[in-house]
Amino acid sequence: MPHFVDHIVIRVDDLDRDTDLFSEMFGFEPYAYKLDHGFIAHSVYRIGTVDIELLKAGKKSDFSPYLYGVSFGSDEDAWSIIDDLSDMEIRHSLPSSSAISLSTGREEWQNIIMADLLDNPPPIPMAMHRDTISKRLFARVSDFAFGSAAVKKALLTDYGDAMAFFTIYKNQTSALRQEAEKRLIEAGGGIFGLSKLHTVNIEAAESYTKWLSFSGALFNPEELTIERGANNHLLSTTWHSSTVEQIKRISFGTAEFVIAPTPS
Repeated sequence: MPHFVDHIVIRVDDLDRDTDLFSEMFGFEPYAYKLDHGFIAHSVYRIGTVDIELLKAGKKSDFSPYLYGVSFGSDEDAWSIIDDLSDMEIRHSLPSSSAISLSTGREEWQNIIMADLLDNPPPIPMAMHRDTISKRLFARVSDFAFGSAAVKKALLTDYGDAMAFFTIYKNQTSALRQEAEKRLIEAGGGIFGLSKLHTVNIEAAESYTKWLSFSGALFNPEELTIERGANNHLLSTTWHSSTVEQIKRISFGTAEFVIAPTPS
């Protein structure tokens, strides 16, 4: 089950302000700039093979940017992931489909949101699902009934405080992503010489055992560092740099970026 970290989500209150601030702080531009889907809006940056998404969603307001979510990709299809998660006894949503038309073509993907890993995930129905004909039919009906931006905006007002989820793209390496990877290399990794994600750092209490089980299902288990603690939340992310000589810690709101020299 070859899963991997696909993107990191930082929740923001003011997308315009925070996109400009992030670009200035790190020295490179988003490849998806302030896209408004009607029910959410975001800007997306790319470092190596991982995206950083600045997300404006729901009614929550008047807060500093914070580390909200981690999304995992996979070489498996969504329904195989459903079975994997049930085997690990991690509750989850059924796959939900989304799509957007961009200048490079149509982007399509499915999301599967997981419970049991982070405190206060989005309050949506989650269970130990299995790949059955009835579940596939129910997911298709739900996509049809709740798929429009207007319906999602009316219904999805509470996104919780954290989210661990899968994002399964129809085309994993899109033209936009490939171009963003090339531009970052040409820019020398921005101000801090960023080249790739090293690890997502997680504090886990009662979810500790489930996180260990989940990390064992990753293509590179080192992408997750799990520490025992009092809460279940995302602590920080660590990135490799081609230019720094000692570890730096950069705060974007309360989202901490640990920047470390690339191992020789």
